[in-house]
Amino acid sequence: AEKMLNKKKFVPVYNYFLQYFGCTIMIVSVISLSKVFDFWKSIVICSVIFLISKGILKSGILNRISSQINRKIIPIANGIYFAQNIKTQNRLSKMANKKQPWSFYSKEELLNFLANHKRILTENEQKWIEKVFELEEKTILEVGVSSEKMAIIHDSDLLTPLMIDELFKTRQKIFPVMNEEENKVKGVIFLEDITKIDSSDSKKAQKVMHEEFLSIKPNLSALVAFEKILSKGENYAILLERNGDLSGIVNLVDFIRKK
Repeated sequence: AEKMLNKKKFVPVYNYFLQYFGCTIMIVSVISLSKVFDFWKSIVICSVIFLISKGILKSGILNRISSQINRKIIPIANGIYFAQNIKTQNRLSKMANKKQPWSFYSKEELLNFLANHKRILTENEQKWIEKVFELEEKTILEVGVSSEKMAIIHDSDLLTPLMIDELFKTRQKIFPVMNEEENKVKGVIFLEDITKIDSSDSKKAQKVMHEEFLSIKPNLSALVAFEKILSKGENYAILLERNGDLSGIVNLVDFIRKK
């Protein structure tokens, strides 16, 4: 907690002086170049260099270099800042915070801020942000239904009225279809597919199932899995291990439902 508070005090000050450091370099560069070129040419040259540098930084090419530089500079700057007396620290923090936007160093801090400033978001928007954070911390298997708790159908099963009645009792809407050895998912059958079967004409599951289905790894974060399902335009996904073993299933409603 003490480290978090120190970071919250120091980071805005560091960012504030970093901005002025960049401006100082720009001014010094213009003055230096004006000895070789005229003043306006110096400004143009520095502006072009600045824009190119900004483009390189945005592209992420120098991210590794800048992070290594920051790793060495930040502890030194941190030491200088906390070596000052409390009065000086507070003065610097006050000066920096006038220029800096709100900064949050944990999800809890952000949620607490939003809860205390209810005019920023509606209640529903607040709940969705909380849900996104919750999904990020869970695996998709924790959100979905595990294979031990769901009904499966074998590809050779005959969908008789009795079996259809048993499937309805499970309250599942999607049924994975597996081979006899139960080591491979061959397709899926939806509840609406079953309702279309004529009671006088039982069919094998293999003839009713859909061979194409969305599958994802069960160790993915729930948020990543949610994005993947939406991007594919599906409302469910079968959870399969690397070796093809069935781990479970997830529906879009599972992401919203409280567990």
